[in-house]
Amino acid sequence: MEHLKFLFIGFLMVLLAASGCASNPKGASFEQARDTVSPDKARITIYRDSDVYAASFSWLVAQNVSQQSPKPLAVISRNTYYRFDTVPTRVELLADLQQSPIYAPVSPLAAVAGVISAAEAKTTNDKIDYVALHDFEAKPGQEYYFKLEFKDAMLDPSPYLVQVTGKQAINELKKSKMALLPKT
Repeated sequence: MEHLKFLFIGFLMVLLAASGCASNPKGASFEQARDTVSPDKARITIYRDSDVYAASFSWLVAQNVSQQSPKPLAVISRNTYYRFDTVPTRVELLADLQQSPIYAPVSPLAAVAGVISAAEAKTTNDKIDYVALHDFEAKPGQEYYFKLEFKDAMLDPSPYLVQVTGKQAINELKKSKMALLPKT
């Protein structure tokens, strides 16, 4: 009877860990914008390419609006993008680390480790601590493309944006999906 109890608990742990498995968002596939940028707006596209490196990290990207509280835009993870229009002004983008551990419940021990990782990730994700990501002057009628990169993925991931050409972005965005929108 004790053996069945252990198997049942192990099965529940595996099921719990597997249900929290990190995956790419199922948002709409990227399409090049058919409409032109309004002459009184600037269009910004932020994306992260298909790089498997540090796939367990995502970033909550926000815009600092007139020194008020930051406005969350999207959770950018592997193979995702977010596009928005803004008034031409100094645009300050912020980011907060979001963890989504990759679970591999191949044994009861791995399942337990997965549950512990999920609990640690929830604690990290519940505490929003924005860091400066990038700031620039957005010009009216212009379109900007930024690729999300980061340093030190193993120790202390630090995000930054790299401005890329429209041609490079369109080529790298072909397999991307719309990023998750943040909880409000």
